[in-house]
Amino acid sequence: MIETKLKDVLEEIYPTSDSLTNYLISSMICKKSIRIFCDYNKKQSFIDERTKFFIKHISRIDNRIALVNGYGVDIENVIYGYVNKTFDESFEKEKREILFNRMYHSLIPNMYFYDVLTQQLAMEAEDYLKVLSGTSYVSEIENGIYNAVLDDIPLILAQHSSIISRPRDIVLPKFVEEGVKEVVPDDWVRIGYFEKWFNKIEKYKDNNFESNTDAITVISGVGFGGETTMVPFIRLDGGYRFLQENEYEFIIPEIIYSFKVFLTSNISFLDDSYLTYNTKQYLGVRDDVLQCLGIRMIDTGCGISGISREGDEVIKYSRWEVSHVDDNDKIPYLIGSQLLMKKEKFEELCSYVQEKPLLYTTKFDLSPTE
Repeated sequence: MIETKLKDVLEEIYPTSDSLTNYLISSMICKKSIRIFCDYNKKQSFIDERTKFFIKHISRIDNRIALVNGYGVDIENVIYGYVNKTFDESFEKEKREILFNRMYHSLIPNMYFYDVLTQQLAMEAEDYLKVLSGTSYVSEIENGIYNAVLDDIPLILAQHSSIISRPRDIVLPKFVEEGVKEVVPDDWVRIGYFEKWFNKIEKYKDNNFESNTDAITVISGVGFGGETTMVPFIRLDGGYRFLQENEYEFIIPEIIYSFKVFLTSNISFLDDSYLTYNTKQYLGVRDDVLQCLGIRMIDTGCGISGISREGDEVIKYSRWEVSHVDDNDKIPYLIGSQLLMKKEKFEELCSYVQEKPLLYTTKFDLSPTE
């Protein structure tokens, strides 16, 4: 009864003036989108230097740009629209009072700029889909594009709900020493962690808006690569979707017994002063390793966990943010995340590999030299 009423309400408001909302509604009520064929041509014959900068910059920090561009959507026009809207005087005036922190000359973490970029992506996608109107594959392309535009919202939300206080036993990035060490056994083994220190954030420092994204990043994780220094994480590509590792069905024993790296991550070294909503702090375990160990990843609503066949929690993911005590806006100067594995499962993992586990720690300072 409730589902029927909801469907009736959605059908009454469909279509709306928002293309992304229309896609979501049509998916829920199983209604095909109706489009009139229209040619699709490149809209911007000339791109100014500011837009060129943002095209390059945003393409490096937002996976959606490359995914949508792969379908043929005009990314230049997307970024052109995003830049014009967010730098518009009315937008700046409306958002400045609620988003700008004068003490630290920085933007408060928000989703406004992310939302504008999402809207621009959806609008351009809709224009592109009109040229495919009437084709047999338009629905497939539509789903692919909009799934990219919608981003991995379940992962974003799961990361936000995994917040904890910063672990006291983790050394501050300033004092971290790079190198290879033996793994310290404990009831819960920290198999990986990352931390980013925005070391240029200072109180009442003029003209430091852009430098607030400069950071020193520490990446530390367990691997089986011997004494050679390495980064023990496999980067999750832009097409990754939260919990897809649970869908893995094939185990190749030779690979399980010989791998050096079993951790995964979507960590980005680059940051943006505006696009702060999509927190990329996820740490995970390879899908084939999870299946071999009989672990299934879940979102508990209060964090991300790995559950064994017996129903026990054997993996725990968590993240943290640290801000200055006098900052009511909670602008973080230190962010991080960690992945813990129950000792018994960690020992089982080591028994498969039959190599000595080691802790590899690397520190990156990507701040521009002054």
